[in-house]
Amino acid sequence: TQQAYIKQVVPAGHLLQASSYATVVFQLCKVLGPVLGAVLLIYFPARSCIAINAVSFAISAIILITLPRDKPELSPEMTEYDKSDKSWLQDIKSGGEFIWQHRLIRNILGLVVVWFACSMIRNSQLAIFLYHLLPSEPHVLGYVLGLDGLGAVIAGTILSRRGDIEDY
Repeated sequence: TQQAYIKQVVPAGHLLQASSYATVVFQLCKVLGPVLGAVLLIYFPARSCIAINAVSFAISAIILITLPRDKPELSPEMTEYDKSDKSWLQDIKSGGEFIWQHRLIRNILGLVVVWFACSMIRNSQLAIFLYHLLPSEPHVLGYVLGLDGLGAVIAGTILSRRGDIEDY
């Protein structure tokens, strides 16, 4: 949703840079959020931290509600499609048929599913693996997660400085 909304708010010439900045901010929040949470837990009881979290979510909701609600203009083909009497099950079936008929899309989609499955397994088992590998050094997990976020920030920063990519 964030990436789709960037396309509505940011001029076309700055889409890559805005998308890269959004990625950098997201990754920084993944790294700095737990650090800030730990600092808050040092100075405030857990009940107060939950209240602070609730207030931050409320502020986020207010910001999201106040954003403009511009709807993208639909092409004539899309308006014709909206008038048709297709069910969501027929949409899924026709999408599946399209993917199955195109070998390149089918293979890429299969690789993406395998990649995400491996990535999720890695993320969920990383803490357990590091705990068994280095039981006397629990801080290593924090370093690994921090470096993971730092790598994403560096990649996003490098991409934001590129000017030769024209297509979003």
